[in-house]
Amino acid sequence: MRIWWGAAIILAILLVVSTSGFATGQQDSPHLQISGIDVTGFPTIIFRLEALDNDNNSISDVADLAIFEDGQPILHFETRPLDTGVDLFFVIDANSTIEDRDEGEGLSRREKVRDSIIRYANRFMDPTQMDRVTVIVPEGTGGRFLDRPSMGFPNEVINAVNFYQPDELDDIPLDRLLLIALDEAARNAQEGRYQAIVLFSDAADLSERVDTEGFLALAQEQDVAVHPVILGSRADTHEVEQAAMLAEPTGGSYVHMPDPADADELYDRLQQRGVLTEVSYRSVLDNSGQHLITAELAGAQGEASLEVLVEPPLVQMAVDNSQPIVRVAGDIETPLELIEPTNQPLVAQVEWPDGYPRDLISAALLVDGREQPLAGSVLGADGILTFDWDISMLAADTYDLRVQVVDELGLVGATAPLPLTIEIQRPVVAPTDAPTAVPTPTPAPTSAPVSEERQLPDNLVLIAAGAVLVIAALVVVAVAVLLSRRRRPDPDATTAVPAPPVQAPLAMAPQPGGQFEPEFTQVLAPEFAADSDAGAFLEVVENAPEHLGFIPIGGSNITLGRDPRRVAVPFSDRSVSRLHARILESHGAYRIYDEGSASGTYVNYERVSLAPRTLEDKDQIHLGRVHLRFHLASSLPPAASGPGADSDDEATDTQIYDV
Repeated sequence: MRIWWGAAIILAILLVVSTSGFATGQQDSPHLQISGIDVTGFPTIIFRLEALDNDNNSISDVADLAIFEDGQPILHFETRPLDTGVDLFFVIDANSTIEDRDEGEGLSRREKVRDSIIRYANRFMDPTQMDRVTVIVPEGTGGRFLDRPSMGFPNEVINAVNFYQPDELDDIPLDRLLLIALDEAARNAQEGRYQAIVLFSDAADLSERVDTEGFLALAQEQDVAVHPVILGSRADTHEVEQAAMLAEPTGGSYVHMPDPADADELYDRLQQRGVLTEVSYRSVLDNSGQHLITAELAGAQGEASLEVLVEPPLVQMAVDNSQPIVRVAGDIETPLELIEPTNQPLVAQVEWPDGYPRDLISAALLVDGREQPLAGSVLGADGILTFDWDISMLAADTYDLRVQVVDELGLVGATAPLPLTIEIQRPVVAPTDAPTAVPTPTPAPTSAPVSEERQLPDNLVLIAAGAVLVIAALVVVAVAVLLSRRRRPDPDATTAVPAPPVQAPLAMAPQPGGQFEPEFTQVLAPEFAADSDAGAFLEVVENAPEHLGFIPIGGSNITLGRDPRRVAVPFSDRSVSRLHARILESHGAYRIYDEGSASGTYVNYERVSLAPRTLEDKDQIHLGRVHLRFHLASSLPPAASGPGADSDDEATDTQIYDV
């Protein structure tokens, strides 16, 4: 009999010991979870990875991590620790035992709960407001927050629990307290913190006071873990089972807390869950739709799906082909390859219909279907592709030009064929077999004799004839000079300028003496078509006299600045930088970027930093001294965005300027 009693005592001691510490919901293998997938910078994809071992401890060493995209391995990716913080919801089950002092101990259970939360605030809570704490207690037939929800400073938490005195309630609505915690967790979910409920309870009858099936379904759907903390000097088997009932299905853990310090191990693990791994890589997806990302680490696997819209680049030639390119030979014998110009600058606009700008791996010029080498092709940040077309071996003819680009995903974009004519001009030289001597004139028929009184002396006739010839020569010279000045083109207009408004091309003009100067050959000016379906407008308020009324924002990438060669919407005010700002449109949303301007870009009088600023209807925009007002097209009456519309301030004749 004594042996049996001894064995029973030993088993009881082992039971107490085994339940007095920390226990977790065990897993069969390590656990990986992918969350927070960000495709706004596609083809760069960023996501968060949480890695847990068999005991729900965070795995910080991800050196052996493998990433797959639709089953294809991603060979190059980057990882970094990401502090997200934790969002803890302390729920105090203040039932009739909360003021008990176990076996004559000095502190009541409520005081132990108070000291445990204070230890968390002092020892584990991030002082820079990375963490959030909400304390929920019963009141009446429901519950309430101590102080306020989502407290970010340790002192707030300490002050809230220091003076808590529970109400005397016969029936504590524990089910409602837990639902309040889940509701608050749902409101904070978008902030990306690890979310958990820490339930202080004696755990005696949790299954009777909680709708276990309904609560666990909601907690699992919201990915909120439950960590019961068992109060009292001992935790029997039933109490442990009740705690495990809420912890294990949600990926939580439970702990027995006879002393406030016994919960420290739980708090330490919770803080580890507030540090995730951020993974970024360059995607190779080249088609739209749903795709699968897979992560593998330490024998565990995590999966998540993403959806992207991928379209080929759109390319347009920014060239005016209404005038030919005129190649001018300095001499009748000049070889074709030396006739100027030998290169012609070309400009193309590359846009991304899917809203995801990407790198180009190649650009080619097709002339009559044959690929021509490109010299110095450069794609600017504004999507302008500039390059030189080698025309040194091209004779007079009309050629069909197409620009074709291939982006980093292998998607091909090409312009429609553009006919462009080349002319060859050589100086005109008189034929070598032309007679060099002046032939003797045929004598004029004689007329009736004139009386000597009326006949002029021979010397006077010669003088008069010479004067007539001199005057005629002067008239010819004057006319030639006038014609030369009128027909000589402006040298400043000879460079191809890819900037609106469209400039009329300059035709090649002959120079005095019948020669042509190569620098006055065909000018290729860009043509940016007006977008009649503009989704937004910039209203000119002040200091932009070159624009009146409303400027349409009809593209997905609109540049603003002072240099008309670099921007779509130029402003002449000297306070505006050459490339000052950019407005990008994606899925109906407009964002403004500052391009490193000297005077800054301001929205509603706040300076735009390195991050873009999303524009709202009627936002005030300042580019230096230039003052604009942003309007969504849907908010303007039909007359407001057309000619003759009035501004908000006074009635004036307005005009839409094409960009």
